[in-house]
Amino acid sequence: NDVCVGDETAWAAGLEFDPDSGWAMYVPYDPDDAPFTVELIAGQDMDAGDVTFSAPVDGWVDITIELDDDWVFYYDVDDIEADNNIKVQDYAEEPDATTSTAPGLFDWKEAAELTDDSYTIAVPLNNFYAVHVDLAHEVECNE
Repeated sequence: NDVCVGDETAWAAGLEFDPDSGWAMYVPYDPDDAPFTVELIAGQDMDAGDVTFSAPVDGWVDITIELDDDWVFYYDVDDIEADNNIKVQDYAEEPDATTSTAPGLFDWKEAAELTDDSYTIAVPLNNFYAVHVDLAHEVECNE
């Protein structure tokens, strides 16, 4: 049996930068509420796991991405160098359509292995975070 893979963009569930163009999201962060967890949304409407924001330690916050069983971290298999499939941008001021940044230009980027089912990235303490993850899951093969 062939196994086919569909790749998806995923965001930590939060507020939309610009509801009129795309569905990129950011999460307000309040240290008094931490740790807290939001859903990891793939392809706009699929729950792919959870994203947990830790309480701050020495000015840093751990963001842990835990994938549901049928999802994997993904990158471009045609690229010998594994892509950074986890991208985080922190913001002091609440971002909007004019301040959103392309995920490829986010300040904090790391590569989770395909075999990882969770990954933690440490980022500086700030008021808002956009968390973008490249994922894949098994899909029906189209002959």
